[in-house]
Amino acid sequence: MTGLRLEGLTARYGDHAAVAGLDLAVAPGERLALLGPSGCGKTTTLRMIAGLLAPAAGRVLMDGADVTRHPPERRQAVLVFQSGMLFPSMSVEQNVAFGLRMRGVPRAARRDRARAMLARVRLDGLADRRPADLSGGQAQRVALARALVLEPRLLLLDEPLSSLDAGLRDEMRELVLALQRESGVTTIMVTHDQAEAVAMADRIALMLDGRLRQVGPPEALWHRPADAQVARFFGGVNFWPGRGDGTRFDCALGPVPCAAEGPGLLTIRPEAVRLDAAGPGALPARETGRRFLGAVTRLRLVVGADGGEVIADSPAPPETITQVTLPRAALHLLPPP
Repeated sequence: MTGLRLEGLTARYGDHAAVAGLDLAVAPGERLALLGPSGCGKTTTLRMIAGLLAPAAGRVLMDGADVTRHPPERRQAVLVFQSGMLFPSMSVEQNVAFGLRMRGVPRAARRDRARAMLARVRLDGLADRRPADLSGGQAQRVALARALVLEPRLLLLDEPLSSLDAGLRDEMRELVLALQRESGVTTIMVTHDQAEAVAMADRIALMLDGRLRQVGPPEALWHRPADAQVARFFGGVNFWPGRGDGTRFDCALGPVPCAAEGPGLLTIRPEAVRLDAAGPGALPARETGRRFLGAVTRLRLVVGADGGEVIADSPAPPETITQVTLPRAALHLLPPP
């Protein structure tokens, strides 16, 4: 298993810094998601790790060795693209064995290794088909098999599931996780989908505008975002500016009991709001709207004497809401805007 470290990694397109001084460490065998919106620099970062793009500044280190100027073939890092990029004139088996052929592996050995890998991705009966005869999910599995058969030190996945429908995406997600656990290969996955990152990664590195904004386990970014931008990216909708004295936070909702101190933005995830919960800390509430979202219903509420708004998500909200509680453990203080 291989560890990776990026030090001050920078990429420029003209005067624009697509990636600006990125520092990041990935532990051997870890699954890390590079998460962010389109244009934030995550794919550019992946290409610099793979050796397909030379950085303007900074270093790429694998197990402590500087590989910044090494060509891709010397890094043993395999990049799987969103489209799969299979060779249309080759059979499925030939596609999987292509990298082995380039390495000079004898024909019989590469045939055996390719077929064994196809069995691992549940495509052992399709070895003789052409890419044009495959479904989208099958093509992505062939691309994954072609990468893993090389036993890479790093597996780099660039939006590998985004072109698949929801059912296939779930199936492929479980397959990728199973294969990664089996092989132990250090994996970096680029995605714009926060739900996918949360489901698949040991840690998430959130990129915005070419810079890392927060790195940590999915639970940390979900429940304890570093700032309002991170919170909004993960679905945060409740933000109240104000000031806390250690026992309460004064804001548009009135005095909210919590341990926040100093100025800032108080936030709580919408699913953490308790509806019609009586007891200490309950605030008077009046519903102003609700919208069905599938798994939950989203409610807009006017809360407190000053008419502050709270947004709550509930799988089965009561018909009438007269008060809400914001649990202390779910409240989080963000830096002031």
